[in-house]
Amino acid sequence: MTTELKSVFAVGLLVIGLLQGMNVIVDEEPTMAAIVRTVLLLGAAALFYLWMMRDQRSSKEAAEESMDEVEKQLDAVKEVIQDVQASAADKVEEILEDVGIKAKDEEKPVAEEPTATVVEEKEDKTKPKKAKPAASAPKATAVSVVDEDATSEPDDLTQIEGIGPSYRDILVKAGVDTFAKIAAMSEDDIVKTVRDNGGRKSRSMGTWAEQAKLAAAGDWDKLQKLQDSLSGGRK
Repeated sequence: MTTELKSVFAVGLLVIGLLQGMNVIVDEEPTMAAIVRTVLLLGAAALFYLWMMRDQRSSKEAAEESMDEVEKQLDAVKEVIQDVQASAADKVEEILEDVGIKAKDEEKPVAEEPTATVVEEKEDKTKPKKAKPAASAPKATAVSVVDEDATSEPDDLTQIEGIGPSYRDILVKAGVDTFAKIAAMSEDDIVKTVRDNGGRKSRSMGTWAEQAKLAAAGDWDKLQKLQDSLSGGRK
């Protein structure tokens, strides 16, 4: 039964009950049956009214529950959107990093060994041959040139797979400009340094210290093997 129909029944029974009650009041000697009918009509009207009010409360509660459910679904949708945005940002960052990474097959700097220069002395065949004193060969002297300022020069941090130009600039700005400094840092230290200087965390940061340790030691072969096993600086 609808709420409107219950309201009609309640009003109708109330009107009939009131009329019956007025007859009982006006009648000097009302019968018991008339009194009972009046009470029943008024009671039925009250019951219909209470029934109608209960249905209204139930409808209100159902509406509130529906609103709560809608709010929960909206919150869930917002969380999904935020996760998608975060994943998209990480993907874009990884692509930018990969663009800045040098090709793995790029030649690594190697120390050039001094080469001995052999000078052959040609004899003038037009002149008579004479015995010439044997010229003593100049002794080769190994000269090691040490640039005193080399230790202060920043390393090419982009040799580390996962460090592109943007991350290199962030690290140099933070004072981390050599392989040795990166090798001495933990992954958490690297992440904090990058974030404190306006950068974002990258999943390749877990291998930076390991790569930097090999680069600082000049072990380019092992570094190359390690990088061959990585994907965008990630294991």
